Amino acid sequence: MRKLLLLFLIFLGSCFAPSKKSSKPVVLVTIPPYAYFVEQIGGNHVDIEIFVPPGANPHTYEPTPKQVERFARAQIWFRYGDAIEQKILPFLQERKVKDVNLSRGIPLISSTKNTCGHHHHEGKDLHVWLSPPLALKQAKKITEELSLTWPEHRDLFEKNFEELAGRLKSLDQEIAQELKPFKNATLLLSHPALGYFCERYSLHQLSVECEGKDPLPQQVAEVVQEARDHQVRVIYTQPQYNNKGAILIAEKLQLPIYQIDPYAEDYFKMMQDISSSIVKYYGYSSR
Repeated sequence: MRKLLLLFLIFLGSCFAPSKKSSKPVVLVTIPPYAYFVEQIGGNHVDIEIFVPPGANPHTYEPTPKQVERFARAQIWFRYGDAIEQKILPFLQERKVKDVNLSRGIPLISSTKNTCGHHHHEGKDLHVWLSPPLALKQAKKITEELSLTWPEHRDLFEKNFEELAGRLKSLDQEIAQELKPFKNATLLLSHPALGYFCERYSLHQLSVECEGKDPLPQQVAEVVQEARDHQVRVIYTQPQYNNKGAILIAEKLQLPIYQIDPYAEDYFKMMQDISSSIVKYYGYSSR
């Protein structure tokens, strides 16, 4: 009986004990790679909310009302200018969440560089974190905004940034050296995410997706021909998007398929994976 009474009292205590909420300030980011940068710079001084969770399509994802209410607890939102952000931007601005567009001030690549067959589509490429020098600029902006908001931690934020900056510079040098032998190689992707990566390392990008849609039969034929002309050796798919067109083209060309995730939270692992895959598939002699 005494044991049962003790268990009952413990149960009651757990039911009525006040829930422990983190006292840390909240930072909202749109995509996981920015969560990584904020974590590296902010350390244990901030909690991070991610708008678009890992694996979700960042162009179509819609958070629940409960999630949006949670986002409104943030003091800063680090975003990159995607149209999907506009759906909740007015609400968060009303709640006094400071929004920082990390693509602002960066010369954006025109999406006309991302071809789908012989067709071109307008707009701007917003995958600005996929070049280490541009990621460095964005990390610096994150550091500046965190320091303005919580000046008492400025020294730590700046120290953490310097460490991250050194790693980003080393990553850039390593990838540049690794990909030097493959200058002007053409990469075929299901979704055109590697525009800045290709520009940085003198590569070319060919997209299966055309204006955000699966290619039409005529466009498939054009992409197949371009892939042959440019000696494409692998087709890259991404977990966030429909890869049917890419799989179809891979079958037609009898090419391997390799999945990459440009939105992965572990930035360094993701970038090294993309680079090493190029070496793997383009490093053998032409067939």
